[in-house]
Amino acid sequence: MTYSHGAGGDYLAKFGLFSMMSLPVHAAARRPELNGFNLADYVPSYDTTKHFMERTGLAIVLGHCQALEPENAFRDWADVSEMIQRYPQYFLTPELELVPAIMLEKDNSHGVQDISCRFGFVVFCLLHNFDYGKISSQEAGYSLLHRVEGMQGALGRRISGQPFTLPLLDPQSASEEELTAAMKEVLRVICERANGATFKAGGGFISAFPARANIAIDFEWRPSELASFLEAAKKGQAKEYDLKDMPTFPSYRELLLRAWNLLNATGPLACTKLTAHTFQFKKNPLNPLCAPVRGPQAFRDFLNLFGGWTPQPRPAPRAAASGSGSAPGA
Repeated sequence: MTYSHGAGGDYLAKFGLFSMMSLPVHAAARRPELNGFNLADYVPSYDTTKHFMERTGLAIVLGHCQALEPENAFRDWADVSEMIQRYPQYFLTPELELVPAIMLEKDNSHGVQDISCRFGFVVFCLLHNFDYGKISSQEAGYSLLHRVEGMQGALGRRISGQPFTLPLLDPQSASEEELTAAMKEVLRVICERANGATFKAGGGFISAFPARANIAIDFEWRPSELASFLEAAKKGQAKEYDLKDMPTFPSYRELLLRAWNLLNATGPLACTKLTAHTFQFKKNPLNPLCAPVRGPQAFRDFLNLFGGWTPQPRPAPRAAASGSGSAPGA
């Protein structure tokens, strides 16, 4: 899966489109060097009939009005969670259960070096009970290799330079309620225009919605409150921080405290690994705060090929040979 911040514009307010793509999975190799590759040769516990499932690609965009929902890492995770909730059929195992592991490619905005991103990702993994999760980003200067970039051009062609007519004779004298209603209407129209845009990457079309519109959510991502909780946690005041109750998710406080403790666990209890361009979370059976592992043994055997964590991508051979600096590997 891959996602990125997208097109936006300034009208009465700033609007942003958050682009996300679930990549398709095919039985036949699309790259010549993978012809004849059989994972079972390296992971004997892997069984194609049990563990493999073809998937079609999915591209969606969630729209935001910055004045109503400011951009930060927690808003990003709210969007990724909403994608899974809106389209659960794209994230199911052959047994029709939520996949136990997820790998995401993202841009460097609110990237893995930002503790808000890492904390939010652990909350995200706990919320969906993932055994394993990984975020990767391209190195600086290689953002065009980000697969979701193919969506941005399609969005730009749909909405760039298009005016909006609103029933506000004078925005300067409009009330706060009138401005809020106008901003929501602009966002609705932006998403309506973006909906259905086609693009080559993934060979599909884009579905666009205003974020959090017409969907029932048990866990309410509260970006501002989560950011404040994180600041308190960094000062050793996580337990004392006054969180607002969440009636639809009574274990809200417990979830955040678990996430903070798991993020900071070290030694035999460690559950995370950070590198320059990756961040990984993995359930650790030795850590009592982790829920039981639910995925197949084959995936754990796959991770064990690399010492329990997937490796950092290597520099492309041509860049290493030329001495021109590192570049993303395959």
